[in-house]
Amino acid sequence: MVEKLTGAKLNLEWKPASGSFNAAALIQWLARHKRDAFPLSIDCETTSPTFARCYWIQATKFDANERNDVLASTRIPGGTGAALDLGGFGFKVDDPAPGVLVTSLPGKYSGPLKSGDRLIALDGKPLASARQYVELLEKFTEEKPATVTVQRGKERIRVETRITLPRRDSGVSARVQAQYLPAEKEIQIISRAIAEMRVTVAPEWIPATLVWNGLTLENLREAGCWTLAVQKELLRAEKCK
Repeated sequence: MVEKLTGAKLNLEWKPASGSFNAAALIQWLARHKRDAFPLSIDCETTSPTFARCYWIQATKFDANERNDVLASTRIPGGTGAALDLGGFGFKVDDPAPGVLVTSLPGKYSGPLKSGDRLIALDGKPLASARQYVELLEKFTEEKPATVTVQRGKERIRVETRITLPRRDSGVSARVQAQYLPAEKEIQIISRAIAEMRVTVAPEWIPATLVWNGLTLENLREAGCWTLAVQKELLRAEKCK
């Protein structure tokens, strides 16, 4: 996952979970990161109307039919989420011991495992560690029967189970990409799956021309919040209520 995040050029900064990184250090770290209310360039993607604000733009109506092939998805795919159908047992990923030590089980557990069991093989292949077990599961992209060898004290138990995958909603995401060009006094907006939006124009950007998906609004002479919508291939703008 770290490789995927850094590959997508997202900033990652590691801090120790304990020791010198306390509440005061966290506040000091946050104080060094300033939020610009009107960055000249913004780019956001969301699948939820609850998280539809992108600095000076807020999507207010979504429409999956408003396609735009220019804007590809920026979503970073996670792991497959594959798991053994053994009842959600707990284990420590950083446990260096061979196999996977079962450290906890959910309440009213009725599966085949017991706390203290150790999974030592999957489909006949030895499990070197819990981390290797997690990495192995992430390679499965479809459900299938599986066999697990469990070490319980001096006894080895063969458990028939399945590799399961979570059901995930592949909903359409909305994305907006915008920039303000000071030399041209122009606000350029490109969006996908957005039918209406609110744009807050900075006072220093006035007067300006606004272009949204190729439709132009000339002589924008008042700063503040504007509601934009497309009606009959025309760009409609009115002050936010």
